[in-house]
Amino acid sequence: MNICQSQAWGADFRADVMTYPKYNDDVKHSDLAGGDMRHLGNCQVCNREGHPWSVIVKLEGEPYDRESYQMKMKEEGDSTLELPPVEYYMGCFCHPRTKLFHNLYHFGHNIYHKCKELLEEYDDNDEKKIDKVATDPSLFKEMSSKLKKYMKEAEEDYLTADGERGNSKWTREYN
Repeated sequence: MNICQSQAWGADFRADVMTYPKYNDDVKHSDLAGGDMRHLGNCQVCNREGHPWSVIVKLEGEPYDRESYQMKMKEEGDSTLELPPVEYYMGCFCHPRTKLFHNLYHFGHNIYHKCKELLEEYDDNDEKKIDKVATDPSLFKEMSSKLKKYMKEAEEDYLTADGERGNSKWTREYN
């Protein structure tokens, strides 16, 4: 995951992308009324001059414990800690990088919830339901396929030809 991160990311964004398990990037500036929105400002993730935002990303979902994947609880009560979603206006460089980082960072959480969803499909009296989910070839195929895709993207876009950390995606597209 380190190859996907950027030192340009602000501390608030770094904390938010690691906290919120859902990444929604449905709105692009070209979808908004008025067309080109570059005059509105720079990417809020890196805040670099000349890096206009092009996508609105909403980070949301309930924070969870990375060891158990259970939702974090409030200290004073039994209800889950609910944080309001946050939005970031991202540029064309930060958007794919942050999305890939988010997918890799929360991959285990997504597997946990996929398994939990599959377990709920079985009868409560089925003593072998855990074994059935754990050995489900379609689940393994789906999850390994996603992970391979993320890893390939990370290698192709953020490692140089000699294996060093870099932005080869930028080099390919803008040189």
